[in-house]
Amino acid sequence: MSATGKLDRPGGSLHFEVIDATAPWAGEAPLIVFHHGIGATAEVWAEWLPALLDRYRVARFDMLGFGRSGVPGPGFPRSRSRAPRAPSGSTSSANRWAAPSGCCSGAGVPTRC
Repeated sequence: MSATGKLDRPGGSLHFEVIDATAPWAGEAPLIVFHHGIGATAEVWAEWLPALLDRYRVARFDMLGFGRSGVPGPGFPRSRSRAPRAPSGSTSSANRWAAPSGCCSGAGVPTRC
């Protein structure tokens, strides 16, 4: 199962993709969230997918201003504090089992999940 979409965020729409190709009888698989760095898109993780998709659910997204996400207008404050993260106090299984992964600027954001 795969789902793609746009999430409305301050500054523009955030493009995301969630892929679950695990066997349905295996139970709920852990989730890996991929966050790309500056000058890249979610596609930077494409070569990792074949090695992971049989055991993990994978989520990846394009940061605002990159790839298929919207471009913020002039004066939009750029800050890691605006990065998407799990709501505090969340108890959903998707948030309990997420393993964030990032590179470059993307590596600093997962620490805020």
